[in-house]
Amino acid sequence: MNFKLLGIDDCALLGTYLARRERTACQENMATIFNWGSRLQTHLAVTEEWLFLRHEREGNYSFYFPLGAKESDLAAAANEMRAWCHSRGQSLTLWSVTTEQKNELEIACPGVFDFMPARNSWDYVYEAKRLAEVRGNKMHGKKNHLNHFIKKYPDWQFEVFGEENFDAVSRMNDEWCLRYGCGEQESLRAEYCAVQRCLANYRALGVLGGVLRAEGAVAAFSLASPLGRESFDVHVEKAFHDMQGAYQVINREMVRLILRLHPEVKWINREDDAGEEGLRQAKLSYHPDMMVEKYVAKERDK
Repeated sequence: MNFKLLGIDDCALLGTYLARRERTACQENMATIFNWGSRLQTHLAVTEEWLFLRHEREGNYSFYFPLGAKESDLAAAANEMRAWCHSRGQSLTLWSVTTEQKNELEIACPGVFDFMPARNSWDYVYEAKRLAEVRGNKMHGKKNHLNHFIKKYPDWQFEVFGEENFDAVSRMNDEWCLRYGCGEQESLRAEYCAVQRCLANYRALGVLGGVLRAEGAVAAFSLASPLGRESFDVHVEKAFHDMQGAYQVINREMVRLILRLHPEVKWINREDDAGEEGLRQAKLSYHPDMMVEKYVAKERDK
């Protein structure tokens, strides 16, 4: 396997491999992979049947589940990854393995891996129409926040993200970072870089965006892209905390935009919570309809 650092020019090829199977998890989305590629030092290698993605942190390597057709030889792919790691004195670790992928590995490579639940990486998935309508008793509090924003800012507007508002959104992301501690929190700095990477390459990544304005200024924005045939992956959702209801409005309007342009979409994947308690509670407060459970697969010691 000949690895190279993942670049934007590789995303078309990455997209063809991702399209070979139906996808459900955020790390199986082209934009998600690219947005965090710099942070994770993501490299890719291509063989006849597979595309491999590996990460490097402080000299330690890990892989995603290899990308290929369902009928491809998974045992052979696992052996290639294991041999690559062994040649560097390490055992193979696979990140963010879904339940389906776990089952495939257990069949293809019996007794090779131990699987540990990775709760911080589980994706939150919601019925798209429920978010668009903010319906149901469980959503009553969200609707109150939304109505508060609409009443306080009667001039609010929602726009599709593009060249005409690119600079305003980028400045809002800068301001958000300054207000909420990117200088002190390494995780927020990493997120800021991922958002900027997504903004700068939104066309090549096939990203759809929405922008919320109040009193003429950007109050919130959201970026998302397709994930499989019936899902959309929301990569970014930013709003100023002191504008009560801004998050609820951008959430609703973004899903409405997705459904208007992609009526086949049934599910919204709002990605994981990275183990951050505040983010976890925020995502749970929307009452997910399902979770995409994931594991870390570690090669057993001989």
